[in-house]
Amino acid sequence: MPPEGKTCISRSVPEVIAIAFRIAESGRPCAAFVSAPVDVITAEASADILTPTTPEAFGPAESVAIAAAADLVNKAKQPVLLLGALATEPCDAQAARVFLKQTNMPVVCTYQGAGVVPREFFHCFGGRVGPFHNQLADNLLNEADVVITVG
Repeated sequence: MPPEGKTCISRSVPEVIAIAFRIAESGRPCAAFVSAPVDVITAEASADILTPTTPEAFGPAESVAIAAAADLVNKAKQPVLLLGALATEPCDAQAARVFLKQTNMPVVCTYQGAGVVPREFFHCFGGRVGPFHNQLADNLLNEADVVITVG
């Protein structure tokens, strides 16, 4: 039993692995990477095996949901745009650039999302999120009250 106030990370391992497979197999199929501390990797874990699911088909959001999201972003004091691998898709990259032009919001990206932010938005660019969680981009995410993710 974990100490009071602590969660047992090993209980979430099956879910994390299932999510990694879902990401790897959906959208634009790609590699997925799961990073875990040594104590989690070497710990015993007992959990039900999660059965594979069919990836959800994505489509346009309901107009009510879009309005609620826009309201949340507009009220945010420290919003951040986070661009991932699928943000490099031409349509998504263009939409992200239009969004940046309208908002001048701080933007960070994963290593796979590199290249989406052009020079004209360098003043908005907070860098890339790092595997050691010690980059400027990581700090921006920590301090954000709303994070918008693309890809």
